[in-house]
Amino acid sequence: MYIDRQMRSLLTELQTRFPALLVTGPRQVGKSTLLKHVAPDHHYVSFDDPLLRQQADDDPALFLRNHPDRLILDEVQHVPSLFPLLSLKSIASRRTAVTCCPAHRPSGSCRT
Repeated sequence: MYIDRQMRSLLTELQTRFPALLVTGPRQVGKSTLLKHVAPDHHYVSFDDPLLRQQADDDPALFLRNHPDRLILDEVQHVPSLFPLLSLKSIASRRTAVTCCPAHRPSGSCRT
């Protein structure tokens, strides 16, 4: 069951204004579910999957070439090598990359 969040309308608006968004918050509060509802046309990738994490870490550029322009990257803090390329890809394509990280994360992760 989906519970509508107050942030939904704000995120919907922000998608039209910025090429990338980063959503952080405590674990298990519905960040991923919210993003899937706000951006249903985005391809969802969870880096909880060790194979996807390894692929992205081994060759971040190839990983991004093999995925659609519009992405939701969940647990992206596990692949910090993606951040420089995400910045370039988002700016170049003007397509939104939405990322989701927990609020309590290792120092230095989830930076753009």
